[in-house]
Formats: sequence, structure tokens, C-alpha cells
Amino acid sequence: MCQMLRNRQEQLENKQPLNQRVDLNKIECIEDVPWIDRYMELAIALDAADINNKGIISKTEAMHLINKYNVSHKLNYDDKIILSAIDNSLQPENNKHICIGNLLEELNISSQN
Repeated sequence: MCQMLRNRQEQLENKQPLNQRVDLNKIECIEDVPWIDRYMELAIALDAADINNKGIISKTEAMHLINKYNVSHKLNYDDKIILSAIDNSLQPENNKHICIGNLLEELNISSQN
């Protein structure tokens, strides 16, 4: 799953020349952008929040970013799905941090149901 996300992120970042990339901030109707591209924007934001490159971020930061992107990018996640994904992604040794890869996998799986 994480490899799939990395591959899609590389496609978004590298395969298209910068002048041909879709700038989601300039789109009039975000729903015209494929859902996977909107989801990848969330994935990139979560990854960018991981300043230590350990694949984990705080539960609070994850919740903030998911809610922000859920609204702005119309990802259409129900609050119950978000809470469940975060709970299922908590680090066993520290329940204040989540594993980004697990969180993205949980969110992606829930979007397919």
C-alpha cells in the first residue's frame, strides 16, 4: 500500500512538468479533480508534517490535517471513519502518535467501502 502511494506521489510530483501539474488551489470545482489526486494531497501533507522522517506524527496534527483536507478537498470522510482510522493507527508504545502509512491505508480502505 505505501509503495502504491509513493508511486502515485512520484507521478504527481515528477512525471508531469510543473507547468502542466494541476494546481488544486486554482481549480474552481475541486470535485473535477480525481479523488485519488485529492487524497494524495492529504498524503503529501501528512508526510510533510513528519519532520523527523520516522513515519509518525502526533494524533493532534493528524486529526487537524485530515479535517482540513477533508473539507477543502472534499474527500467526504465521515467523522466516524476518521476517528476509527486514527485509533487503528496509534503507536502501541505511545498512543499520542500515529503511523502515517497505517493511517493512509485505513483511510484508503474506508473510501472503497
